[in-house]
Amino acid sequence: AVLDADYSFDVKGTAANEWFFGPTFAIMLTDLNGKILARGDAAAEGNWSSKAIVPFSGTLVFARQPAGSKGFVVLVRNDPAPISDRDATVSVPIVFK
Repeated sequence: AVLDADYSFDVKGTAANEWFFGPTFAIMLTDLNGKILARGDAAAEGNWSSKAIVPFSGTLVFARQPAGSKGFVVLVRNDPAPISDRDATVSVPIVFK
């Protein structure tokens, strides 16, 4: 993805219900070194407790990055159990425009 954003970026997609605890899960924007540039929550736009795939959306607000620099949008599974083998993330590479 190429980000042409001036300090904010809308994150939208679908996720399996096990990514949600309550109607949200965490989203982040990082640089290539893993430095967190923004944090937020993605909110379910449907019944998060159903067995179906659930649409979600959220917004990340960040300081403008140099054109051409790269990073990741990271989705973080929201699991209340403190069991690390259940942790999950999805990282989507991005380029700042």
